[in-house]
Amino acid sequence: MKQFSFLPGILFASTLLAQPAAEKGTDTNPPQQAEKKTEQKPEKAEAKKPTVEERMAALEEEIEKLRHGKSIRVYQGTDGMGPAASQVYQGEEGVSIGGYGEVNYNKFRSNRKTDQLDVLRFILYTGYRFNDWIFMNAELEYEHAGFEEQSVVTDATLSGTTLTTTKRDINQGAVFVEFAYVDFKFAEPFQVKLGLNLVPVGLTNYLHEPTTFYSVNRPLTETNIIPTTWREIGAIINGNLFNDRLTYRTGILNGQRGKNFTETTWMRGSRTKGSKVRAEDFAFVGNIDLRPLEGLLTGVSYYRGNAGQDEIAPVTWQDRVVPPTPGPTGTNSLFTAYGSTLKADTSANVRVHLAEAHYMFERGAFTTRGLFARGWLNDSGVRALNRNTNRNIAKEVEGGYIEAGVNVLHFFNFQKKLVVFVRDEYVNTQRRTVERFAGGKEDLDDLICSTLNCRTTAQLTNTNRALGIIVNTDQTKELYGVRGVPDRTQDRRIYTIGMAFFPHENVTLKVDYEMHSSKSGYHRDIEQLNPSNNKIDQINFGLGFIF
Repeated sequence: MKQFSFLPGILFASTLLAQPAAEKGTDTNPPQQAEKKTEQKPEKAEAKKPTVEERMAALEEEIEKLRHGKSIRVYQGTDGMGPAASQVYQGEEGVSIGGYGEVNYNKFRSNRKTDQLDVLRFILYTGYRFNDWIFMNAELEYEHAGFEEQSVVTDATLSGTTLTTTKRDINQGAVFVEFAYVDFKFAEPFQVKLGLNLVPVGLTNYLHEPTTFYSVNRPLTETNIIPTTWREIGAIINGNLFNDRLTYRTGILNGQRGKNFTETTWMRGSRTKGSKVRAEDFAFVGNIDLRPLEGLLTGVSYYRGNAGQDEIAPVTWQDRVVPPTPGPTGTNSLFTAYGSTLKADTSANVRVHLAEAHYMFERGAFTTRGLFARGWLNDSGVRALNRNTNRNIAKEVEGGYIEAGVNVLHFFNFQKKLVVFVRDEYVNTQRRTVERFAGGKEDLDDLICSTLNCRTTAQLTNTNRALGIIVNTDQTKELYGVRGVPDRTQDRRIYTIGMAFFPHENVTLKVDYEMHSSKSGYHRDIEQLNPSNNKIDQINFGLGFIF
């Protein structure tokens, strides 16, 4: 029946084209009367009849709908978001559906790391257009095929002083609401998004669909420094100015949960993801993007927020104060009197800062992008985190990359894309830590307490940890006279070379090779003793698509 697939369109065309003739042929009035009626109401008759061009345009549109089975979709980013995530802004009123997916294979150049195949992500975008200026947009994410394997303790047996545990691998759900907001587009210069918003920092946090970048894996800088995909609850105000040459975004969001900071991924684990968020502390974010030339985007972002959330105790002199001894002859001193006036405090001021600058340029066959980011914590805040978590969290982190690529098929006038690219990246999640130097502040405090009635470091319950200093358990990794030094394996370099083929603008096949190295020259950081030395290369294959 394929030969009749255009029959409805042909019938529709015949009806439109035959309509004037039918009206003329069925007129029972004499020619003189018909002409007279036409002269009496020429404007009214002319207004009712579509022109030939309008009829032909309607016919072509109907044939296209019949050919595709639906209206033609437009894949174009809106407000800096990816093309699939912007479907709600492209369609008519009502429901819109979009999405993307990634299936990856990672092969490690090591016998001590297991190669992996993974349905990394499958995303469903759902949106609703209420009218011309109110939109709802949401992203539902299924990671690792919707569940993730974890090892849990299922049984424990105590024999004397020996505890024997039994573990079993179980599948745990991995489904998230990536964002969900209502967008009020009052005007191009002023729009408000309320709900679970993407944080406007960096490039990949907004453009994280697999067809918007060429490597299999996202840049590590925008994973461990900027914790993509990063979303929080709050309000984002944004707008476009000067014919879209300037875009701004600013807003207030909930703060991070500082107790989940780590040495290797810094603030990534502190994202609340919109789930039962503690709202004791909040954050500010601001972003400006400029498009000064065709194909060029440049921008900067700044984030500042508090992450204590009233659940982390500060490091104070109270820890050094000796409690008063009961009785009339009990010990007393200036420090004891001071300590007795203090109350337990769980409101450490953990202030998080993150700043970044980025650019993206594409013209003809050539493309390049780059980003530099730096994050830092206040000294008292990071000491409080260290004491609470027993992790050597960085006071300062840093990362950046430069990438360049060329579409080789462009020179052969092919409509498909084959982009060959190279990327140079630097990531250091322990650029600076809280260190204790011989003869420094902590040693001076110990000298004071050795002569007065207060505790020295050795007399504290957790010694250096009580002061927010985390000493490496392997003492040979510490410098002479310095404690709490950064882990050099977290000072990393990643060189990536690869290619991405686009058989369709919404489908990509990728392959790349990542060369990893770290600044650690410690003899125990060889691969056989420490597979986490961040020096293991890998080959990646990826399939990505949007719809």
